[in-house]
Amino acid sequence: MATTVTAPSRSTSGTTHRVPPRRGWIVPACTLVVLVLYAVSALALGRDAAGTDVHRRQAAALADGHLDIRPVPASLAELDDPYDPGANLDVRVDEGVQDLAYRDGRLYSAHGLTVPVLLLPSELLLGTSPPNWAITLLGGWCGVLAGTWALLQVRRRFVPATSDAALGAAVLAVGLCGPVWVLMSVANGYEAAIAVAFALTTTGVALLLRATETLPSLGRGRAALGAACLAAAIGSRPTAVVTAIVVAVVVGVVVASNRAVRAADGDADRDGPARPGGAVALDVAAVVAPFLAVGTLVAVSNVVRFGAASEFGFGYQLSVWDMTAYPKGRLAYLLPNLADYLGAAPRPTGSFPWIGLRPTVGGTRPEDHTSEPIAGLLYLAPVLIVGAIALGSSARDLWSRGRALAVVIATAAATGTAALVAVSLPFNTSTLRYAADAAPLLLLAAAGSWLWARSRTTTSTTDAVGAGRTDRRTIDVAWVVALVVGAVLTAAVQIGA
Repeated sequence: MATTVTAPSRSTSGTTHRVPPRRGWIVPACTLVVLVLYAVSALALGRDAAGTDVHRRQAAALADGHLDIRPVPASLAELDDPYDPGANLDVRVDEGVQDLAYRDGRLYSAHGLTVPVLLLPSELLLGTSPPNWAITLLGGWCGVLAGTWALLQVRRRFVPATSDAALGAAVLAVGLCGPVWVLMSVANGYEAAIAVAFALTTTGVALLLRATETLPSLGRGRAALGAACLAAAIGSRPTAVVTAIVVAVVVGVVVASNRAVRAADGDADRDGPARPGGAVALDVAAVVAPFLAVGTLVAVSNVVRFGAASEFGFGYQLSVWDMTAYPKGRLAYLLPNLADYLGAAPRPTGSFPWIGLRPTVGGTRPEDHTSEPIAGLLYLAPVLIVGAIALGSSARDLWSRGRALAVVIATAAATGTAALVAVSLPFNTSTLRYAADAAPLLLLAAAGSWLWARSRTTTSTTDAVGAGRTDRRTIDVAWVVALVVGAVLTAAVQIGA
């Protein structure tokens, strides 16, 4: 049943808007569409290859009380150089150790321990864990639900005049445009880890957004849980370390909001916290301490297994390259990888769905730039372009009238961009799944920019209303067209794979 709300509502801009009629089924329906399509991709298109159950094997090792995966194939231990990709080929293929990390005679997962720890209850109770496709699907579902929650908060706090249809279009764009949906149709060990990181990162952002709603008083419980989620994501995807940006911004907002209250009370020069009992310090601790505590656990687990806090095991992987000698982290890798992640064009094909990923670009040495099949974000998620244009056209108005939303958008955009840089630097190769580390926050930033820009097209003067509606129609059509194009291309590259 539709619920009509006719009372005026005030946005952060200070402008009074009339809240449109609410049709409570639209946003849940759009979210459900995304969840169902994720399931269809996982169940109908999924290619969970044998020998990639690294998370289950690592969880079983933890359940047995040790960190390393056992047994180690005798043929691997006998090799003069176990990292030589030619010498270890038969072992990698026949013994199921491809992409495992090997150090000091022991095998480990190179994906961090967050996913295995999450699987540990299943391993202890049932003696087994879900397969990769189920982990990937559950991670995708949780991330989509958290993203929807975040968008609902953006509407309630910053753009209350947004209709359910517009918010639903934002949900569809975040869920269906880009590589996260593609993860469901591949669902191997890498995809499972990335999907879990997506779920934890988006959940952490949504919780922190909710925790800051009552500033200058922070919701400490939600803030602590959100920060812990962000740090736990690092144990699934090392690139999630860039979410430290989110933590830093939240701390800055907490401190600034309390200073503003103190100034408003005429006590701007007063020493001590703006609220009694060291409340500001406790607020900051509620954000920083869980992030540091969980992050420290991740770092310690790396030191124990691989001898360095920043080593997750990629430097010891049994792979098609000798990863112990691979020249990692060179600045020269950045631009070629960014060009792929943003602009790699899909290829036309001669059969349904008539479009697919750009084919593999191979090389014979690490100095050669390579890529797995890929399509750039600007093709799979052209709503990013619409969001950027919307932000550019309304940035000054956003900063002056909706500064809180401006901070949210800037934080999401900066963190997503940092993640894109983080996946581009380590290796001289690109792969579509790694773009999923950056896409969700970039899409949330684009959605927030679009929702704000369209909210500012309605004016209070009769003559300007018509123009405002025209402007809104233009930006809405642009968003919907970009959404359809992105969703169709994202679906097509899965079907045609």
